[in-house]
Amino acid sequence: MVRLTNSELKIFEKLLINGGYVLDFNNNDFGLFVFDVTGIDVYDKEYLQHVEEIMGGSSKGKILKYFLHNESEQLVLQLLKELLEYLEVLDDDIFEVNVKQLNSAKLILDKHTTADYLIESGSTEEKIDNLIEDINQSIIDGKPEFTLDRLHTLMNNYVKELCDKYNIEYDNQESLNQIFRRYANFTNQKLESDLSKTILVQTGSIFDKFNTVRNNQSYAHDNDILNRAESLLIYRNVVNIYEFIKTIENDIF
Repeated sequence: MVRLTNSELKIFEKLLINGGYVLDFNNNDFGLFVFDVTGIDVYDKEYLQHVEEIMGGSSKGKILKYFLHNESEQLVLQLLKELLEYLEVLDDDIFEVNVKQLNSAKLILDKHTTADYLIESGSTEEKIDNLIEDINQSIIDGKPEFTLDRLHTLMNNYVKELCDKYNIEYDNQESLNQIFRRYANFTNQKLESDLSKTILVQTGSIFDKFNTVRNNQSYAHDNDILNRAESLLIYRNVVNIYEFIKTIENDIF
């Protein structure tokens, strides 16, 4: 998981902290909120001692800053996500929200959450590793719409590599969904669950639609590019398929 940078953390701090205060929380409510989200008691005597030693005080603002810079990335992201959701439902008369800062914070959070979907190579081919490196960089940059054409190429090359491995015949002119169905029919002989078999076979239909997106809504050609939200949805679902294939290749075959 990619850590938040200091400049990114400052955006959250400006949005959430005002002097020693955090939004509209009192000490008790703030402590309970953090504990419910992360399981950490920030008002534990030993924890507060660390905060005071590092931050020079133990106000809610300093506790939150200490937490953001010292706890694990997973816990930091969980807490920031919940704090942003809480901020959005606050009454404007109680706390005036800086919309620009809020939108910037959402983009940062989305970028780092998306980074959980970075791809690890399951191939022995250098060209596939190079594709994965490019795709991962676009995800780290928070631009899933830049990945779709390369993700399509990755899946096409990877499925062909697996077909070659098992001597599954295919025509190089066939589309991704056609070649994948050949691989799925072979693989289903090894799977235990009928539902898993159905999902794998129906993935061919997903790849059929993926072909259309790649050709008409990605940077593969001079297209009108698909919006970020739908690009991310497609990216995550295709990567889930890739990771499942990689797992069964390692664990079953």
